[in-house]
Amino acid sequence: MGIIEAIKMITMEEGIEKGIERGERSKTHEIARNMLLNTNFDSSKIAVLANCSESFVEEIKEDIRKN
Repeated sequence: MGIIEAIKMITMEEGIEKGIERGERSKTHEIARNMLLNTNFDSSKIAVLANCSESFVEEIKEDIRKN
């Protein structure tokens, strides 16, 4: 394998990792948003259940308020 092929492979792997991270963040966002809309849990409880930060939940809560 040449240098160019190795760089292409590394770039592709990095792209896949970024895609996975975006997908995970999107799913976490969806879960937290659904809990905010359909439960009486506070932000800290939702953060624990959705495995994210409380500030992430607060950002989603703010987005909900704006819409």
